Amino acid sequence: MLFWSNSPLQMAAFYLMFGMGLSAFSPSLMSYVADFTPPDMLGQAYGWYTMALYGGMTLGPAAGGFLGTVIGLRTVFLVAGGLIFIMFLVAFAFLPAQSVGHYRGAARPAILSALIRFMKNRQLIACLVATLGGCMGFGMFITFMPLYMRSLGMNTGHVGFVFAAQAVANGLSRLPTGKLCDKIADKSVLVSSGLAVFAFSLACFGICHSVLSLMATAAVMGISLGIAFTVICALIVNIVPMDLRGLAMGCYNTCVYAGMMLSSVGMGPVIRKEGFRIGFFLIGAVGVAMLFLFRFLYCRYKTTD
Repeated sequence: MLFWSNSPLQMAAFYLMFGMGLSAFSPSLMSYVADFTPPDMLGQAYGWYTMALYGGMTLGPAAGGFLGTVIGLRTVFLVAGGLIFIMFLVAFAFLPAQSVGHYRGAARPAILSALIRFMKNRQLIACLVATLGGCMGFGMFITFMPLYMRSLGMNTGHVGFVFAAQAVANGLSRLPTGKLCDKIADKSVLVSSGLAVFAFSLACFGICHSVLSLMATAAVMGISLGIAFTVICALIVNIVPMDLRGLAMGCYNTCVYAGMMLSSVGMGPVIRKEGFRIGFFLIGAVGVAMLFLFRFLYCRYKTTD
């Protein structure tokens, strides 16, 4: 419908519908993956899932930009809508209607009571805290990195190189991370390691002043993100009951978008007043704080248990 929109109000209405569809699709699919995956292969499953997800998010803008120059930006929306409709047909025809570990007829708790149960699950809270902190840092990267590079005198092509380095490293790290996750008893160690490297790489952006140094730091950041978020998905599946898995994945996705929003809104005034360097140092410090909070919640749960 964006092809036929002619005003900001119409676009806002269609994007509202877009967000509603995405919010129904993403948590459900993340939960659905776990329904058909053996417990000892969850890491690998979410390695593949998140690699496909991130690959699509990376290839989409590139393909859209190319098609925009060939057929026009407005027509790209028709192409994108057609591709998504094809995926609807694929899902309708090939996705099984019944999961292996189904729970048809089981009583479903109300959302409020389920969220109260979640608040008592310190492992889940720890995972959500890690997700929120990681996405605050990632939101800083995708929102302000182009402006930072512009302030250093770099052009759009240089920005593309840095984002490509991050995307490739992020995607390629997820499959080996998934396999490693399945072999490690304490999976929280991988999350902690990923968050630590992620926070360090964010702070390092503040002292990078060349394209090569920015690309190298972005690649390290991408690997750390691939490690942390692949394992977080597998952890959430293991620590919540099956009948609450979809809601838990909904909370995960909420933290993803909330973290990116908070970073974009909150770091703007900081950068305007103190500059990009202090902004990256500060968001790196936030990442360290989230790391310690994750360890505190997760380890306290294990000690109490």
